Amino acid sequence: MQRFNFMHLHGKAKDTYKLVASLLLAACGFLLQLVNGIVGIQTGFGMVVDFVAVPAYIALFAFGLRYSLLTLVFISLFIFFSSPTGFIGALMKFTATLPSLLSLWFVMKILREKNVSYSGLFLAFVLGSLIRGVLMLYLHPVGV
Repeated sequence: MQRFNFMHLHGKAKDTYKLVASLLLAACGFLLQLVNGIVGIQTGFGMVVDFVAVPAYIALFAFGLRYSLLTLVFISLFIFFSSPTGFIGALMKFTATLPSLLSLWFVMKILREKNVSYSGLFLAFVLGSLIRGVLMLYLHPVGV
């Protein structure tokens, strides 16, 4: 029995495979959102650490930034339509995940080059964390 490998696909077939795989990963994120109360880790201050964004990171490693962003957009749409938090929850998931995805993509891009500077890697993580922190302070509604 021959094993299927998408690396042998070319052109539109490969793009279609990546698109379908990204949407399937988004569906996995939706399932993780549904079981958030069971699988999520409760914190002492009312939040739940969830694993909803993990499929977007998987898409980043497997298919690149474009398909990772597509996965994140569809996860956010699923949260918007299905979660009691609605628009706020979807916006917060998107804005919390986007800077870390972009900084991780930046680090992956640097690592592909021959001259890797560890100070550049550190700078990418610091910038991603700062951008995420500022966005969360600005966008997070007070008293929720």
